[in-house]
Amino acid sequence: MEIPGSGIINRYVAAQGPLPETSLDFWQMVWEQRSSLVVMLTTNVERGRVKCHKYWPDVDDTAHFEHLSLSCMSESPSDNRSYILRHFTLAHDDVSFINCSAVLFRLPAN
Repeated sequence: MEIPGSGIINRYVAAQGPLPETSLDFWQMVWEQRSSLVVMLTTNVERGRVKCHKYWPDVDDTAHFEHLSLSCMSESPSDNRSYILRHFTLAHDDVSFINCSAVLFRLPAN
């Protein structure tokens, strides 16, 4: 998608929230595409029903996915609690790391 007149071309990957068994694939895709932003448009649980697997570690923790390591560096809710911003470091065993931010939007229930 090109923003007219700016010369900026935004590229993105659209995906469903990963399942427990596909979290490695999700973070591998983030790594390969060098994504620096992940936007999640649902909560993990809605009205008692699991909507999305928690595919990231807690703050100051690291999750290991074969050759990838994902560390959650910080977590900050917005002032009105409509979203949470998390900062991650994603590292590959053979290469350095990329920084990634993730925004979890809490959409109002209908």
